[in-house]
Amino acid sequence: TPPGSVPRVPPPEGPRPVPVPPPAPVAKPALASELRQDPLIDRWYRSIQRRDVPGVMEAQASLQQREAESRVVLERIALEEPDARVRAFSVTALSRFKAPPAGAFFIGRLEDGDHGPRLAALAALEKLGIRDGLSRVEQLASGDPHEEVRAAALKTAATLRAK
Repeated sequence: TPPGSVPRVPPPEGPRPVPVPPPAPVAKPALASELRQDPLIDRWYRSIQRRDVPGVMEAQASLQQREAESRVVLERIALEEPDARVRAFSVTALSRFKAPPAGAFFIGRLEDGDHGPRLAALAALEKLGIRDGLSRVEQLASGDPHEEVRAAALKTAATLRAK
C-alpha cells in the first residue's frame, strides 16, 4: 500500500445479511364488531362519535342500570378501542357505576397514550377517593406532556391527600 493511502479491507466472507423491512402498519378497526353487537353499546358508541350529549347520557344511564353486563365490555373498550374519546367515555362511565372496577384499573388508565383517557382516569380516582395511585398522580402533575393533565393531576393529588 502506498504511503498516505487507506488500506482496502476485504469484504467479509459468507452470505451478506438480507435487510428485513419493517412490518407494515396495521390499521386498527373501530371498536370490535363483537362488542358493538349489543344495541345499547352500539347506540352509546355512535352517540359519542356524533357528539350527541343527550344520546350519550341516555345510553350511559341504561348501561348503569345493567351494570353487571356492561362492566366487562366497557373495560375492554377502555383498554382496546382505537378512538381515545371512546376510551375516555368508557373510563368515565365505569367510574359512575355503583360498584366500579378496582382502583388498579383506573391507575392503569393513567398510562394511556392520549390525554383524554388520562383526564378521565384522574377524575375517576378523585371521585372515588382512590389513594393507591397518588404517587403516579403526583408524577403526572409535574411531568405529563399535556398541560391540562398536569393541572388535573395537581387538583386530584390535592384532593386525595386531603382524604
